[in-house]
Amino acid sequence: MLKALHFKYTPIQYQNMATGKKVAAAVASGNLVPLDVPTLMYLMRNWMVHGGIVSSNFRSVSGFDNYVATMNEALALVHLHLANELVRNA
Repeated sequence: MLKALHFKYTPIQYQNMATGKKVAAAVASGNLVPLDVPTLMYLMRNWMVHGGIVSSNFRSVSGFDNYVATMNEALALVHLHLANELVRNA
């Protein structure tokens, strides 16, 4: 899936930028650890915009709403963890 998101739905000029290089390295090595939530959100945005994810893959508004809710929850967890670390190390 990552390979398709990168090579099919990310425009060529962006594949050679910093995030694109990080994704290409993850595809080549099979190591997904360096990929953070913002990078994955960027890839999903490319899929949504360039791949027509809303109409062709979710096939429903509820499916898209579930995707957005999941991504928002993941981002909220990142912010919560960061805030906890900042408070703990203050």
